[in-house]
Amino acid sequence: ISAADVELMQGHYQQALAAVANGDLIGALDADEAMLETLYRASGNPVLTDLIRSLWRQCRAYKIAGARRAAEEADDSQWSLFPPRIVDAARRNDQHAAGELTEESLRSVCRRIQALLEQQRASAGQRD
Repeated sequence: ISAADVELMQGHYQQALAAVANGDLIGALDADEAMLETLYRASGNPVLTDLIRSLWRQCRAYKIAGARRAAEEADDSQWSLFPPRIVDAARRNDQHAAGELTEESLRSVCRRIQALLEQQRASAGQRD
């Protein structure tokens, strides 16, 4: 990844933080995706990048729900834990660390969304 791309990633991360501070979770998700897309584009595999972008679009509602749940619980780890470490790994050209961190981030978001869905199912069951 080029130094210019790393700076672009850093800029997107800063945009995500600013959006979160302003309560704009959708803007924060957009900036986070732009940061990650910059990293994925550096792989030189446009098919993979397009596939990931398509998956993000399909999962958008779940990503928004997960971000809202995190905000309600004052959990800022989605913005503070993984993104700066991913940018740092890119800055060091540490592909292994960047890959592990993006996987950990994905697993964390999946757990948050699964917990939200389970809570919704339980609430629906109580109403029946």
